Amino acid sequence: MDEAVPLQQRALTITETTLGPDHPDMAIRLGNLASSFSDLGRMDEAVPLQQRALTITETTLGPDHPDVAIRLGNLALSFHDLGRAGEAVPLFERALHIAETALDPDHPTVATCLGNLASSLHTLDRAGEAASLEQRALAITETTLGAHHPSVAIRLGNLGASFHILGRTSEAVPLIERALAITETTLGPDHPQAKTLRKNISYMSNSPCGCGSGKKFKRCHGRL
Repeated sequence: MDEAVPLQQRALTITETTLGPDHPDMAIRLGNLASSFSDLGRMDEAVPLQQRALTITETTLGPDHPDVAIRLGNLALSFHDLGRAGEAVPLFERALHIAETALDPDHPTVATCLGNLASSLHTLDRAGEAASLEQRALAITETTLGAHHPSVAIRLGNLGASFHILGRTSEAVPLIERALAITETTLGPDHPQAKTLRKNISYMSNSPCGCGSGKKFKRCHGRL
């Protein structure tokens, strides 16, 4: 990933020189570079690039274009990862609204938006709201991708975590166990996601109440 950054920076410079600083392709270059920074944990450097990409996309394509949802979602993810979940939520909500309107209420992108919004709500101790969104995201993902897709495992694991926080551990355990079975089958038993799910199951076994235990869980979200 370190090797990708100078190449993307060069591509950004060429695009800006040949097409201008406000061309739609600039948003793509900015977004790609920001994603590399995010993957390297350099969120502070990713955010201004994502903000600029969002501005260009809104100006050139309109505020309700599906690409605007992508820019909003990725910027919100960076805010979330920086511990700024309160700032992430309205961005996620707007991305969700655009995706539902421009695509389809049952489109896989909507499921991603729902899951990302739920993660920030969960961080803000709003597990009840998060669980409702996660249930809808799970239903969409199962319908569009199939019951045994790795993305279904992500939805199951996150919903199970919310149920546990709400004191519904008896409902949470089978969800996470199913998530683990899917992950081990599709990605392998040594995949990081499988290890996370096993830790979550172990934690629930030792903390059956769920009250105040949300910070112990590692949750998954995804870029658009």
